[in-house]
Amino acid sequence: MSKTNVAEHVEHSYPALPESEIFSLALLPSLFWRPRFRGNAPTLAHIPFLFWLSSVIKPSRIVVLGAGDGLVHFAFCQAIDKLNLSARCEGYDRWLDESGKSVMTIPPKKLLEHVDYFYDSLSELTVCNPIKNIFSYVDRGSTDLLFIDLERFNSGELPSFSDLFQLVTETGLIVLHGVRGSSYEDEFSVQVIERFGSVRSIELHQGAGLTVIALGDHLPPRLTALFATAQQGRAPVEVETVFRRLGSSLVALERACEAEQKVEKQKKVTRAAQDSRKATEAEITELQHSWAQQMRKMTELKGLVFHLQTEVDELAKKELLSVEKLEAADATIAASKNAQAAMEVAYQQELVAAEQRLEAAGAEADDLRHQLATVETARVAAEVAHELALGEAEQQLESARREADGLRDQLATVEAARGALESTHKEALSELGREKSLLHDKLQSEQEVRFSETAALTKIAENARTEVRNLTTRMVALEAALETAQTHAKQMETRYKAEIANERQTRFKESATLTRMIEDMKTKEEQKKRALEVWLVRKLVRSEKKLKKYRRDRTAFFLDSRSFMVRAYFRLRPHS
Repeated sequence: MSKTNVAEHVEHSYPALPESEIFSLALLPSLFWRPRFRGNAPTLAHIPFLFWLSSVIKPSRIVVLGAGDGLVHFAFCQAIDKLNLSARCEGYDRWLDESGKSVMTIPPKKLLEHVDYFYDSLSELTVCNPIKNIFSYVDRGSTDLLFIDLERFNSGELPSFSDLFQLVTETGLIVLHGVRGSSYEDEFSVQVIERFGSVRSIELHQGAGLTVIALGDHLPPRLTALFATAQQGRAPVEVETVFRRLGSSLVALERACEAEQKVEKQKKVTRAAQDSRKATEAEITELQHSWAQQMRKMTELKGLVFHLQTEVDELAKKELLSVEKLEAADATIAASKNAQAAMEVAYQQELVAAEQRLEAAGAEADDLRHQLATVETARVAAEVAHELALGEAEQQLESARREADGLRDQLATVEAARGALESTHKEALSELGREKSLLHDKLQSEQEVRFSETAALTKIAENARTEVRNLTTRMVALEAALETAQTHAKQMETRYKAEIANERQTRFKESATLTRMIEDMKTKEEQKKRALEVWLVRKLVRSEKKLKKYRRDRTAFFLDSRSFMVRAYFRLRPHS
């Protein structure tokens, strides 16, 4: 709230009460409550004050305009639950969907689940669109505590403050968050001054600021003391320091929790990177194993090709042997033909010789006939000789004829053998040609298959090498990212540990300070009850050290005194 406008109109007609009246032992636990529903929001720093305020006024109905993330709404619900009040807390807002353009028909699921789990009987969340329809849900003069988060609304979205204040009972309070520096600051100041003239208010300056306004006069004593000790609408420095430190501790704890969550997320990312690295290494190992199997298969295929080539060479050698055999058969046939020709020549020569011998015999017969005619006496001898010669010639002719028949039979046999050899040769050549053609086709197809398999294996090997290189590069990048993430996580963990340690030390010091403040308040309250005794001690004791001892420990001061009268006075009035 603006100090120059509203604070100047604040009434201070109540008598000034000591600060010890603000905090009491019964209210101290509420200052240290931990909110069940947490979030990093600007209102988090004011939660301890809202807890204290709820424990002081004990409202029966609380209305929160601008429930938003639910932090303030659930803080009031927790206070109602802790204090065991018969009260309800109602939260209204116009929540937007994920796109940020459309208004949701029901509150967010996260808030509803928290309500169902903790505050089903005392909490209610409602979508109010537009927010000016709030008077349809809340009756005028029915609210004990009205909280408005001005940071949730743009200028013109809220009804007028004079109308909103009518929702509060005569003894109720209005708590505004975010007045200072907002678009509603001037409008708020003008409307409040016009409507009420002067009001009692107090402002806490932490964050966007929190302003508490009391429209009525009948307030609880603790709240009355707080308004009475305010100077120009601002809470006392000591009181604001207490709430600021308590709120800062919640903010620090929330940040520490967020830091721990970030560290945990970073650890999860690191573990995921390690798992990805292991998976990549497993893929590389599998690829290397597959590549080794492909290389073994290529080696086996090369061996098979070499074996087939050896078989082809052997078949070629067999073909050469078959050709040599055919050439030998041709030579045998040629030799047979030559022998037949020689036999025919010999037969012809024998026939010529036989004919010559026959001609000679004929000549001799003619001579003998001539001689027979001339010589009668030699006829018998000539005839005998002639018959002998003729028989011999006939025998020789018969022998020559038998030899010719034998030669003819041999020639026929040789011709038949030659035909059989030629037929066998042709069949062998045909069979060898078919085998050669089959082997050539088989070799050609096998070579094509081996060539395609070799090309495929070469391509697979190249792809595997490329993938191995890519995976190696990726693994190196992942290792570098993992090292960076681990280093960052260690740095963040060290930093957050140091911050948490400092925060714990600060909280310890603050607790000690609060304890001393409470003890000082108790001492001041006791001293107020013993005003005459305090006046006498100040008049009679000149030593500042002894005065401090009296303020610190009255019992020790009197028991350690050397004066009999002083010790007797203490025994007579030990608790006065």
